[in-house]
Amino acid sequence: MTIGSIFAGRHQLIIRTDGPVNIPATLNAFHVVGWEQLPNESIYKVTIESNGSAQAIHQAIKRLRVVQSSESDQMADIVSPQEASLLDQRTIGILDDFYIDQRTIGILDEGDDAYLSIYSQEYAFQVRAVDAWPYATGSGVIVAVIDTGVDSDHEFLVNNLVQGWDFVDNDDLPEDERSNHDSNGNGRYDEGWGHGSHVAGIIKTIAPGVSIMPLRAVDSDGSADLFHIMQAMQFAIDNGAKVINLSMSIQDPSPALLHLIDVARMSNILVVTSAGNHDSSSLTYPATEVETLTVTSVDHLNRKSDFANYSQKIDVSAPGESILSCLPGNQYVYRSGTSMAAPIVAGQAAIIFELVPDASYQYVKGRIVNHSLDINNSNPGFRNKLGRGLCDVWNSITQQPQ
Repeated sequence: MTIGSIFAGRHQLIIRTDGPVNIPATLNAFHVVGWEQLPNESIYKVTIESNGSAQAIHQAIKRLRVVQSSESDQMADIVSPQEASLLDQRTIGILDDFYIDQRTIGILDEGDDAYLSIYSQEYAFQVRAVDAWPYATGSGVIVAVIDTGVDSDHEFLVNNLVQGWDFVDNDDLPEDERSNHDSNGNGRYDEGWGHGSHVAGIIKTIAPGVSIMPLRAVDSDGSADLFHIMQAMQFAIDNGAKVINLSMSIQDPSPALLHLIDVARMSNILVVTSAGNHDSSSLTYPATEVETLTVTSVDHLNRKSDFANYSQKIDVSAPGESILSCLPGNQYVYRSGTSMAAPIVAGQAAIIFELVPDASYQYVKGRIVNHSLDINNSNPGFRNKLGRGLCDVWNSITQQPQ
């Protein structure tokens, strides 16, 4: 290492080119110290050592004729204010973004009938999923859950899992596990633990026959490298997923991630995103992308949840308060957030895809949005800002297309 490089900063970039390139040769004007490529895509994660600012590096790289976009490899979050060790105190925070709101949880005792408790929840009747089960349960449809992984031995999930991947540890065991390490330096550890298992359980609750593909791109602290999310997206696209659930937020728009969302769209894969929990009209990314299906949260009376974001860009609403689902270790918890609303709609999409296997993503999105229940009268202060209405599984499979 030269004397100059000792004082150099390291910048991690995501670069998309117009075709496969040799990164060291293409970026020969920069000190490239590491790089990797997204499979089947001309998208590269590149580490550059430089005293220059990230902005200056991006500007220089974008001037290269083969480069379509250059961006920083930012972090995504599913932040909880409550670490996993406090679960025994019966409190947990909403998982998503930076909104802090603790809510009571429950863990089912050993003697409880978990299946009966989960399937008899009010929200399953509220969205009329129960009415659809005699006709379709999502059987044969793969829903990819890009999250903290899942508990692969959980009694509620074990028979619905297909092979996924762990992009955090780079192995084929995408387990939802504690690390006991404060990876994001916020003074807490493992605050994201259990999020992926909970999301997966909600999808199965709505679509009991669904196949869930766990893709671990988020660590147990609730943080994710953007490139890992892209790797998970690519895996889902290449391995038969029809729906991708993204219950997370990313700080800044990403041209490379948008490209993968477009690839999913062209493959007739529906990407479902959560609107965020700031009680704000500013949605989190990637919920702002028009090609995703964005979901916000309402309560059992179809009123906007206190924490839920609202906007005319939202597509549909779903229940997101006190939702009972899985916790690693064959346990169950109640959690709240738009993270819990989005997988309800992902399960609904699986039911539609079972009935119409060759449907386009536009068709499925249209069935969900156009056949939702108008809830404007329950939300006079948020008229037309909670999507077209409450998702209605029964309507989406029985009503004539509009």
